[in-house]
Amino acid sequence: MQNILLKIILITVIVLSAIGYVKFNRPKDMEYKPVQTDIKKDLIVEPEADSVLINGETFGYLIEKHVNPERIILGNNTTSKSDTQELMIRMKCIFGINGGFYDTQDRPLGWMVIDGKEVSRAKTSDLLNGFISIIDSQIEIGKLNNTIADYGVQSGPLLFSNSEPWTLKMARDEKSRRMVMGNTTQGVFILGIFDPEADLSGPYLADLPEVVQKIAEEEGLLIQNAINLDGGSASAIYTSRGNLKEISNAGSWWCVKNSF
Repeated sequence: MQNILLKIILITVIVLSAIGYVKFNRPKDMEYKPVQTDIKKDLIVEPEADSVLINGETFGYLIEKHVNPERIILGNNTTSKSDTQELMIRMKCIFGINGGFYDTQDRPLGWMVIDGKEVSRAKTSDLLNGFISIIDSQIEIGKLNNTIADYGVQSGPLLFSNSEPWTLKMARDEKSRRMVMGNTTQGVFILGIFDPEADLSGPYLADLPEVVQKIAEEEGLLIQNAINLDGGSASAIYTSRGNLKEISNAGSWWCVKNSF
């Protein structure tokens, strides 16, 4: 009986010692790390963003520049309503930005072309006054080209045309995260602009040409044409500097492919 009791005590001591060793000597990467809750509720991904100071206000921005238009395609997301991370994987993108606007029935607001097929017709709009077209691996931003496009979307307002900024006068305006696509002599750029303290906020739309111009100067870009894309909660951008995710679904997705 004593031998059995001694064996039980010995086994107990060995087990407790092993537990203590694992607890206090496990590898560092196995240590418990509490989940950190970000107090900024609308911040989806903390980007390694740059910033600009304009009229006393600081705006963060993420940019991918000198993108070859041969690598750009557009996907319609109004039906599948996929997360942008899923779109990035499925479309094999290395960078990306949301496209144009859509209505409450999840229909594109204005013109959209996917793989040479017109998904939605152009509409007359003072706000959505511009078009992005990929035609034979070249990008056009401005008026609607009668040539059949490979990919295209209607959006707006236009921010730059022929290297000149537009003057925007908005009847109603509010601060919001902004997404921009444009071109220079060196290729296409995609740009996301936001308030570093609350990343769904950002500049007024009326101030966007000035903000984009300031960022272009910081980045050494000479803008030819640029256009505003859908912003706010339905906007997202993925760049080599960082990402901003959407809260509601992006209606369409400009994908920069990782290969030709």
